[in-house]
Amino acid sequence: MANGIIELSRAGRARRGALSGVPQRCSGEDDAHLPEMSETEPARCRFLRLLRRRPEKECGPRRRFGPRAGQPAFSNVPEGARLACEQKADLVIFEGSGAANPPVRVDSIMLVVSATQPREYVLGYLGPYRLLRSDLVVVTMCDDFLVSSDSQLELIGGIQAVNPEVKVLRTVFRPRPLGEVEGRRLFLASTAPPRAVEAQCEHLEREFGAVVVGSSPNLADRKKLSADLERARDAEVLATELKAAGVDTVSARAESEGKELVYIENVPVALEGGLEEEIENLERITRDRFAGRGE
Repeated sequence: MANGIIELSRAGRARRGALSGVPQRCSGEDDAHLPEMSETEPARCRFLRLLRRRPEKECGPRRRFGPRAGQPAFSNVPEGARLACEQKADLVIFEGSGAANPPVRVDSIMLVVSATQPREYVLGYLGPYRLLRSDLVVVTMCDDFLVSSDSQLELIGGIQAVNPEVKVLRTVFRPRPLGEVEGRRLFLASTAPPRAVEAQCEHLEREFGAVVVGSSPNLADRKKLSADLERARDAEVLATELKAAGVDTVSARAESEGKELVYIENVPVALEGGLEEEIENLERITRDRFAGRGE
């Protein structure tokens, strides 16, 4: 395992938090590029948290999209990479989100795509280039009520037609409470669509022993959320995702009514195989390739 982990983010400022993106070694500026991590923030920020590991330091370089496809016209990512490599860590993780591919050499790539994305975003444009460079493709949002099984199989088939050697893993997002909820009456506030909220509630009951007495899919709409929270009077715990406009509404309601507030995070759960095992395997690949370069 690594002595330390560094996350290199495009946030533009140093920030400490959950890991995101792809396990890689940094060897400074090079002509190779990172692929786009074309997924929403929850998708990007949870994968390596499965390993219960946090970065020792984080950097915030930026890049600006340029005239060539994927080629940044301006980037200070190489400077950030050099700074990261000066730290006491032997593994550097780059978050490759956005349209531009930062000019930094890497040893392995995990590509995150959504099953709900238009197919051409994954298999067209720069999609094949990213797929050919990837060692692991994680497909999120693989719930049957969001995307049919046939559509998922077609997407995976398209990915493997481009890169027959890449490992493809289907995942769904499920909630993990950051507080104790077992045996407690719980009301859930979420940004997910109603059918997905049902799946979240079922997961909280099955995996964490919560007694769900109500839910709301209106976390992004304060007015509707306030009305929904009137149905939470019997709840001991108000549980909410830590995002969207209405999180302050839930937090204030919990304080005013003397209820416990528990935040939840949505983590990717593999439908077959194990995501944590695949990430650990990717780390081994990374180390082997780095050692093979003799740098």
